[in-house]
Amino acid sequence: MSRSNNQKDKPKILSKKVTITLSDESGYAAAAVLGNFLIFYQNLIYELGEYVSEGKSRQSGSFPENIKKDFKLETTGLRKGSAELDLQILDNQQTIDTLPSIKNLAINKANDIIIKLNNGADDVTDLLDDIEDTLRMKKAVNNIIEFWPDDNSDYTFSMKTEGYDEFKFNGHMKKNISRIQYSLKDVDESGKHQYFGRFIRIIGDQKRIMIDTLQGKRSFLYKDRDQKDLFSHLFQFIAIEENKNIIENFKPDSTFVMNDFITETNLKVIKPIPFELSFEDDVYIMQNDIFDIFSFHKDLKKARIDIEEQIRFLWSEYVSVDEKSLAPSGLVLRDLLLKYVGENYGLQMSKN
Repeated sequence: MSRSNNQKDKPKILSKKVTITLSDESGYAAAAVLGNFLIFYQNLIYELGEYVSEGKSRQSGSFPENIKKDFKLETTGLRKGSAELDLQILDNQQTIDTLPSIKNLAINKANDIIIKLNNGADDVTDLLDDIEDTLRMKKAVNNIIEFWPDDNSDYTFSMKTEGYDEFKFNGHMKKNISRIQYSLKDVDESGKHQYFGRFIRIIGDQKRIMIDTLQGKRSFLYKDRDQKDLFSHLFQFIAIEENKNIIENFKPDSTFVMNDFITETNLKVIKPIPFELSFEDDVYIMQNDIFDIFSFHKDLKKARIDIEEQIRFLWSEYVSVDEKSLAPSGLVLRDLLLKYVGENYGLQMSKN
């Protein structure tokens, strides 16, 4: 018998198994829904496979051929009735006698991220322990949201990864995932992202600091060379630029410039709106002298949300009305609003 035949007869090594179950009340499964899941789950595995293989993040373009080959999922079990199938990665090299740990690592990371999202994670910081690469996380989340069911789905969707408990996808969590997706929208090929907030805690044993940002509390890694200067700004407002969750640049700054809304609205910012921030008696205070508005809250993100609600209220009172009904002072405020805020044609996605 030839050597090639011996190789063909040798059993293929399989990664751990992922079982997907999809059904609706009728007991049937929509082929389009299942197909959609398979497409984007495979892309997720490619993304994480490239990550654990230490591949460089790509802003766009196809996955390398070796990643497609090494992390290609195969259907290794299919049962009738409601769609239930098993997915595994085959090791085509057939040169090792142990389970392909790097393939399992990609599957484990996919499962860990999905479980965190299913349990209510609404901040990208909650996920960066699994992928310390913001650009890679952005692309992983973009794939996950494509197959996630929503509140109105008429089917149930569950997953069981070998070594983990089975769970059902929670449709209520899709809004949280949308918020995380939005928080990553500006991450470019360099992976850099900017945040503004108050430096509230040092996590020394992990070389991290915690910042209460306008998107919520987030932790970031810092470099040894920056430690002394960075720590001198503890409890102050700072602006940072991070790359792969590592702080690259920072500066103290108490002025926040609002460039968009993070809550659901038909309004958009057309000229940046500056706000002065302060922290007194455990309360955040945001103030804008242009519109003569302010908010205060123990949570910085909620203080910002309150500001956005005030702007929407001013718009409804001074712009969405017949200007002939306004007093001279109202006309002045109307003109100011139109200078900084405009209408979106098509409802803006919730981003908080």
